[in-house]
Amino acid sequence: MINLPIIVYTHHKNFDILPLFLKRAEEFYPNQKIIILSDEEFKSNYKNVIYKDSEPHYLHWKDALNFVDDYFIYCQEDFLLYSQVDMVEVERCLNSVKNNNLSYLRLIKSGIFDSKARKEFDKNVFEISSDEIGANFAMQATVWNKNDFYRVYEDSKINRIFNEDIVRKSVFKLGLKGAYHYNNESKRGLYHYDSKIFPYIATALVKGKWNIKEYNKELNILKDEFNLDFNQRGKYVG
Repeated sequence: MINLPIIVYTHHKNFDILPLFLKRAEEFYPNQKIIILSDEEFKSNYKNVIYKDSEPHYLHWKDALNFVDDYFIYCQEDFLLYSQVDMVEVERCLNSVKNNNLSYLRLIKSGIFDSKARKEFDKNVFEISSDEIGANFAMQATVWNKNDFYRVYEDSKINRIFNEDIVRKSVFKLGLKGAYHYNNESKRGLYHYDSKIFPYIATALVKGKWNIKEYNKELNILKDEFNLDFNQRGKYVG
């Protein structure tokens, strides 16, 4: 059986979303280790690593990575699963990372890609070269080698979570080799597609509001299941 933990990054301002993430992960990615990385304590049955909100973002991760072995799935609390994870295919992705000496494998196609011939490491696993600045890093559900993850964060020394452009420059500088999984899924947003193997809402929140624009069906199912009031956060409609 696959052993691939999730580290879910969150903030106390989004603690209303985190129980939804955990519930859906338990249902659709069962029997897997989950580590909550947050700025305040969140009471649950899962390991909770606390970071200092006053510190730069890259330092938030240092302690949490000690609780996983070599690989983990990067998530944020609003990466809400809406269907069963393909455990066999995710395990194949993990093996692809190991066998091809990859730093990461994104479980969703996202980013701005160069129009060039693309190496296929394994079936449906496509190369992202380090010089593809528009695609070589994204805060999406990703299988990461934990050492390479922290190496790129430590090099970038980002202060805020959404300083992605700075991280991309570090990925290029360090020459990290990555990939993404794509199996002809439909395009969902401007720069991302759906994922058949790790079907999640990417992302449930936009500017703190419910992302009705891109995930109306999935979020309304969630609303009925958890008795959510969309008016409390508001609706993002673009």
